[in-house]
Amino acid sequence: METWVKGKGAMGDYLYWLYMNNPIRAMDGISDHYGRSWIIWDLINVAWLLDPNWVPSELVPAAVLNDDKKWQRDIPGRHLIREAYEINRDAIFRDFFKKT
Repeated sequence: METWVKGKGAMGDYLYWLYMNNPIRAMDGISDHYGRSWIIWDLINVAWLLDPNWVPSELVPAAVLNDDKKWQRDIPGRHLIREAYEINRDAIFRDFFKKT
C-alpha cells in the first residue's frame, strides 16, 4: 500500500489511511498491519463491473441486521441481493495499480 497507493493523489492517500487505520481491525483484535492483506471494499463494485470473474457472486435473499449486530438470513420473503462469495484480490489490485 505504501509503494503503490500512498502518494498517488488525494484518493490514494485516503485509501492508504484507511488501510492503516481501519476500525474493523480493532474490532477483530488486530493491532498490527505488517504483512497483512486487506480488501479495499470500495474497489469491489468497480472490479465486478470491469470483470465479473474477479468477484464471483450469486443472488441470495437479503439478510437483516439484528440488534446484536449479527445477520439473520433465514427470513422468508426477503428481496434478492447480489452477494460476492469469493474475491480475486490479486487481479483487482494488479489492475488498480496499473491504472494509478
